[in-house]
Amino acid sequence: MEILAPLAVGIAFFITIILIVKTVFDSRTKRQLIEKGVVDDKLRSLFEESPELRVLSVLKWAFVLIGVGLGILAGRLAPPELVREYMMAAMLIFTGVGLILYYIIARYTIRRK
Repeated sequence: MEILAPLAVGIAFFITIILIVKTVFDSRTKRQLIEKGVVDDKLRSLFEESPELRVLSVLKWAFVLIGVGLGILAGRLAPPELVREYMMAAMLIFTGVGLILYYIIARYTIRRK
């Protein structure tokens, strides 16, 4: 468990840097296209994200994090000699169930639209 903390921090830091760089480059590209006057419906659809898709993305990550949290909790309730195995298995199972629930909700939301 002591190894996972630095690993998680490193992965979170790496993902944060990637998201910052992506946001900066997308913003720069949008600004250059607007300055050149190249704004049509096709281009607009590339950079605009519908609010429904944004909400669904947040929902997906919420289910993933809840699944990981429930997996850690279930692992802590396991016998001391099997904590690692139970925790990993429970994290994968609960996260998988969360993603299946997300799929069902997303499919229903998109069909209703």
